[in-house]
Amino acid sequence: MDEKIQLNLENDLLMLEENYWGKYLLNKFFIQIKTRKFRNEIPSYSFIDFTFSDYDQLQLQRENFPTIYHEYIHYIHEVSTIVGISSFYYQLYNLSIFTKYAINVKDSSDYPIISVEDKIIYNKIKRTLSSLEGGKASTLKDFRILKIDDIDMQDFVVDLPNLEAPVQIKIPVISFQAHNSVKDKFSTEYLYLGKIFLYEGIAHNLDKLVQVHQNFQPDANSKTSAEYLVMELVAKAIMPNIEMRDILEAASLSLSYLNCGQKFIEILEEVKATGSAKDTLVKVKVETSNYLEQYIANIDESLVDIISVFEGREHLKYATSYLKDIMVSASKRRIENPVFEIDISYSKEFTDLMDYATICPYMYEFADDFDELMRDFSGANVNKELGNSLMVLLAHIDYYLSAEQKKDYNHCCPFYTTCNERLRKTFPEQCRTKPRLSYDEMIKNPNSSVCAYSAGVAYTKHSA
Repeated sequence: MDEKIQLNLENDLLMLEENYWGKYLLNKFFIQIKTRKFRNEIPSYSFIDFTFSDYDQLQLQRENFPTIYHEYIHYIHEVSTIVGISSFYYQLYNLSIFTKYAINVKDSSDYPIISVEDKIIYNKIKRTLSSLEGGKASTLKDFRILKIDDIDMQDFVVDLPNLEAPVQIKIPVISFQAHNSVKDKFSTEYLYLGKIFLYEGIAHNLDKLVQVHQNFQPDANSKTSAEYLVMELVAKAIMPNIEMRDILEAASLSLSYLNCGQKFIEILEEVKATGSAKDTLVKVKVETSNYLEQYIANIDESLVDIISVFEGREHLKYATSYLKDIMVSASKRRIENPVFEIDISYSKEFTDLMDYATICPYMYEFADDFDELMRDFSGANVNKELGNSLMVLLAHIDYYLSAEQKKDYNHCCPFYTTCNERLRKTFPEQCRTKPRLSYDEMIKNPNSSVCAYSAGVAYTKHSA
């Protein structure tokens, strides 16, 4: 994959974002919802303990349900598809390499130096996952895609630690005519079609079903980002008259294969060749269920093996074991119906999807000033101990991902707007730009309270 594209993917610390509504933190299992309300607009909001009633929380849920549904679809794909589960597995694999060296600098939040031999393995995993995720030569934020020019299949070798031998696949390279609205310039651009564009295309179209069903009125100033349209435009470049539901089923089916971009194109080309989307998709569903049944038989064992690196680190072991159980359960449901999220959404029984996987922790973002303490509200549909463990895992992964940047990465602690800890009050600039330093403060003051981020770093620095 082009190095610039890989950097674009890494620089946002793996985020899938809705332009105006919310975002899902990819591989961190966390949802953020923009309420566009000030806290004083919530009738029961208390500025003393920063809570509000269950009734008002339910009201926020209703008002933002299309956004929540969109981000939840991302989560469903993370925990029930081959591309989602594989990303989790290999991220944990790289984390195990990273933490092995982190103990060499256990009294400092400085990033570890990985040996040349392990760095080769580490980078192979990063490169493979980035390539399978897909990417873009330049941001699509200001682009309008006018026309798909060509779909070229580029050879790519998947070389991952648990494979007996490297596997050669193809990654679709899409070239297209585009207009940059900011520069008012027309150009030819290209992108690698991978899971990111399939994730966004599916979630965008399913949340539109929610909006129609609920007579939801979107922001008048909102525009559909090009990233949400790639999947549909590519499909219609192959088969102009294909129905949206057929596109969505083809995309959902393709996520059950590691080479999802290639599989998506192959399914569409088979639909075109047979002339019958219904018959082709029925056949592919049977094939996919059979494939998943063979693949998923080993998922539990594989995840247990890689999670064992967290033995003795209770928060991380608890959180990853929970996610493993969710993945095993949800992937078994996908064997029964490999496009269950599509069928449920079209049935308009949207809340039925929540039975497939308990929603991940979430945050309601309020419109108050960013620097206000406890500006936002964070919650989880799991017990408090597990919720805390999932937050520590998020911080642990955030620290690891920040270490992958080409220089010491400045970014805000993911809990900055929901935190009331001493460090947040006394060193806000540190939390806003270098949250890893919370660990150094903990080392200096071992009797002080431990925030989630310092705990996440601590578990990186100490072996079991």
